[in-house]
Amino acid sequence: MSKLTALTLQQFYEKLNTSIMHAGGLSAFAARHGLPVRLVSDTQSARSNPGPRILSAMGYVRLLVWPVINEPGHYLRQKQVYEKLNTAVRECGSQVEFARNCCIAPSTLSNIMNGARGFTPVLSALGLGVSVARYIPAKEIRWEANHG
Repeated sequence: MSKLTALTLQQFYEKLNTSIMHAGGLSAFAARHGLPVRLVSDTQSARSNPGPRILSAMGYVRLLVWPVINEPGHYLRQKQVYEKLNTAVRECGSQVEFARNCCIAPSTLSNIMNGARGFTPVLSALGLGVSVARYIPAKEIRWEANHG
């Protein structure tokens, strides 16, 4: 992920609370966005995670991203993790050699590369941390899709 504005869940809740306050309260925010007051209330009080309707009202999307260990605040999206993995395998010379370096079976690596298994066994070899959810402004995702 290039330099997108990636919010943690706590930061998203802070933005939601600010938006509710600027709208004039829960009921006003819900009415403005055509949402049930209960949905807004449950989300604001963290009884439920922000779902698609709240995210849309706020102009955000939820993405699963992988943090780059030696670059705090920098994250990779799934496509970029696959690209990094493919490059690492190429640089190693073969899937078998890369799998050996990661202490995993070649069949496990093959499953990861084919999307049949998650990235966890190879994350440290790629310099990545475990996946985290981040909240990104939808307009930045659209811009990146058209320009990046």
